Amino acid sequence: MYEADGTTTTRPPSSPWSISGADAELLDRTNIAETTLKVPHSSILDRKSIEELRFRLARYFSFVKVGFIKVGEPEASDVEISETELFYIPVWRVVGSYACRYVRKATYTTTLSSDVEEVRINGEAQQIATDRKKVSDVVSDIASSSAIPSGLGPIPLTPFQGAIRSGMQRGLSSGMKVMLRSKDKEVSHKVQLTIAAEEIASYALKAELCYNAHLGVEDKKMLKGLQNVARFVSGDDEDTKKKSLGIRFTKEDVISELKKSLIKAPEVKPRRILEQVIVASRFELIYVPCYRFVARSRGHEKVIELNTVTGEDRVPKIGF
Repeated sequence: MYEADGTTTTRPPSSPWSISGADAELLDRTNIAETTLKVPHSSILDRKSIEELRFRLARYFSFVKVGFIKVGEPEASDVEISETELFYIPVWRVVGSYACRYVRKATYTTTLSSDVEEVRINGEAQQIATDRKKVSDVVSDIASSSAIPSGLGPIPLTPFQGAIRSGMQRGLSSGMKVMLRSKDKEVSHKVQLTIAAEEIASYALKAELCYNAHLGVEDKKMLKGLQNVARFVSGDDEDTKKKSLGIRFTKEDVISELKKSLIKAPEVKPRRILEQVIVASRFELIYVPCYRFVARSRGHEKVIELNTVTGEDRVPKIGF
């Protein structure tokens, strides 16, 4: 259902982590307008850049690859670069958050005075637990745990020896109780009250995602590179769009992935969701400049692409 401010309210499918009661409707605020940006590009074909580029591209013309090492690479001066082409990769970047208030089960335990026999809350009797410990219990615990050696120095007992040790512990513990029973005194008397209750708690998540809009895959390296870009310019011009790869992964696809990433259960299973909202605070379509080169060496020719944001170079696959 669409509201006047563009907010969408949807009732999510039955949640596997909602124990009882109907969850509150999801308040969807992800349908915001995107901003179209572009990473500024500058000519990289100055003298220093060409020398560095030749050195990087030389590995594509090596003769043999041994493990991770390529041998027989030509000298950087033997690599010729021509037919430079500028193109753009469209990238989605979105920042979103999810928050909810929910009811969860809780248990409270408190220690009472030793003379308490019964506790009533709102007229209902509550269950209390009494833990009594006598002298024989304390002494037998000490005897069974420390009187029998657990091994010879660093050498542990074998399973057979361990079984013998356990039997001796039980015998010694029973013997100590019998010896002390005639004058056994109570050394502790602990009374505890356990109350089953419900708590209202809050839960929130935030995410920043980046997707290659052409390939439809998440790109964490690109996200890190974009975070280091000092300045963006408007990318809403025809020249940029003409030089860009096609957008196959739509805005709706990104919103779907954002929801999958954010709408997750809290660690403690809720009995019921009281309020929940998902928000997209920033939605950007960014055009990232890349260069496509034709490099030649030793009679061979290769097409190589260089991403100016991540600094990665590659031989493109056919069809991409």
